[in-house]
Amino acid sequence: MKALAIMNPVAGRVDPAALRRTVEGRLGETGIACTFHETREGEHAGDVVRRRLPEGFELVVAIGGDGTVSAALDGLQGTRIPLGIIPVGTANFVAQELGIPQSVHGATELLTGPAEPVKIDTMRIAGRIYVLNVGVGVSAAVIGDTPRTGKRRFGFLAYVGTTIVKVLTARPRRFSVVVDGHTYVYRAVEVMVNNCGVLTKLLYPYAPDIRVDDGRLDVWVMSTQALFDYPRYILATLVGRRPKLSAEFLQAAHTVAIQCPVPRPVQADGDIIGMTPVEIEVLPRSLTVLAPPQPSSVRPPSAARSTSP
Repeated sequence: MKALAIMNPVAGRVDPAALRRTVEGRLGETGIACTFHETREGEHAGDVVRRRLPEGFELVVAIGGDGTVSAALDGLQGTRIPLGIIPVGTANFVAQELGIPQSVHGATELLTGPAEPVKIDTMRIAGRIYVLNVGVGVSAAVIGDTPRTGKRRFGFLAYVGTTIVKVLTARPRRFSVVVDGHTYVYRAVEVMVNNCGVLTKLLYPYAPDIRVDDGRLDVWVMSTQALFDYPRYILATLVGRRPKLSAEFLQAAHTVAIQCPVPRPVQADGDIIGMTPVEIEVLPRSLTVLAPPQPSSVRPPSAARSTSP
């Protein structure tokens, strides 16, 4: 088998040369001929994948974090070629969502052994594919203000520190959220469109079930009634208590649009991608990822729901 490995050499805290030797050696032992491409600053992995697929690759492997994974999936639009994931980024939420081992050894062994093709939903924004989440508000502020050096030195803790600061200083903004043609207006500190549930459950343990293969997106609108509700929310979450938070969840089967009176930064899969307004298209079960066998998630569609703990 011929594989194209897209590696982000600055992801996480792993030595790129050692990582490449490990992956190349193990895949080679099982008959997978691996061609490596290390992305450079400003280079989009999806463009690399599109350019090189005519060379006859049967598998693409993303070696990096969530941004590398979503960019590689973007390059696979319109193909049936599966994506393998070796998570070495800061958070690796997509890999966690799919049950992919978090160690290089475990993820590589999965690719050479029991991995199965799993169809996942994706999100399309202005022609680009994303897979984890899209956020406006606190999440975009955290992404924009967490330096790469901090992520490399402290890992996920770098995000935690910035998140606490941003939540404590957050101010509600007016948002117009259009879900499948229905418009909702809020004063909120965050609107997050979720395709994966791991991060949402981490930030808000009482969130409904969110899956990457259920054919829909879940829109989380976070707002509070008073300024001191934000520190209370952080404290309650840290000690495992139910926070006093107005949290509404809306389900989208087709499109989500987020608009603000004043343009706000938009983050998608851990990168700032532009400013509002932003429109997100749901692409159910559109791409294939190699993962451990997944339990069936077939279930009847349900109406939009809200929770106010």
